Amino acid sequence: MSKKLSVKINSILIVLSLLVFCLMLANMISSQEKSPSFRVISFMPDFYLFWQEAKDEPLEEQMALWDSLFESQHSDFYRQVIYEGLSGEQLSQFKSQKLKSFLGSLKEDDIERMKIKEEELKMLIPQGLEDLKKLVPAEKIVPTYYIIPSLNISSGAGRPYNGDFILYFGLEIVSRMRNQDYIKAIIVHETFHALHFKNIIPIIMEKYGEDVNIFAFIQREGPLFISFFEGLTVYATEKVYPGIPRPGIMEDFVSQYQDNFILYTREFLNDLQSFDYQKYNKYFIDPSDNPLIPAKFGILVGV
Repeated sequence: MSKKLSVKINSILIVLSLLVFCLMLANMISSQEKSPSFRVISFMPDFYLFWQEAKDEPLEEQMALWDSLFESQHSDFYRQVIYEGLSGEQLSQFKSQKLKSFLGSLKEDDIERMKIKEEELKMLIPQGLEDLKKLVPAEKIVPTYYIIPSLNISSGAGRPYNGDFILYFGLEIVSRMRNQDYIKAIIVHETFHALHFKNIIPIIMEKYGEDVNIFAFIQREGPLFISFFEGLTVYATEKVYPGIPRPGIMEDFVSQYQDNFILYTREFLNDLQSFDYQKYNKYFIDPSDNPLIPAKFGILVGV
């Protein structure tokens, strides 16, 4: 073999080696870019299995099957996140009321709609996070999302769970939402809660100790703390999605908020002396038991 040919072959081999290396590097970078900085954990497959067994049973039997076939597999999650530390008779009453309402109205059409929306939600989560990156550095966005039947308590919320601050979406509520942009706004809203809370937990622990109970702290701080927390999150979500109705605020009530703001605020300030689940409901969730205060007035106070 001539010297020139040998040099050419060596040159070609070097170029090919470089190309292979570049392809491997590009593939590695691409994999890193595609690897999610978040996790999605769905309880829904277990729920669908429960429903197959329970759908033709009377309500009392459905409630028993919920415990044995579904909740028993996720008992810590429901105890810490959905039941928020309730125990004894208070827990029994709360759970019985919510299960009767949820299972008593559940139909096969609802299940099929939830299955479709579950796949859509998994697609929308990364889209919402991509939009949030315009406001927040990407490396800070590392939440864990749970997709669950939330007993119609909430479409989505952030909660402490096993030493972390996680987010969940109640699929039975989300599945009724047709506007994908609105769902993405809820994803961004709840994710911002997680980012905010992860920043504030170390400050709380530094002041009150490592063993501080976060729920007890929130209860002690009262509705004004939650109003600030919610208001800041609504503001941040509006920055990402300025044309979408504000997640967390019932837009239909805004004129009522404004017309009766002083009346509602007096009631709100009176309730600052103590805080419990009923008052949380009164200002941040469901107004049905408190006709004086429209839905989620406490969030508007924060905004």
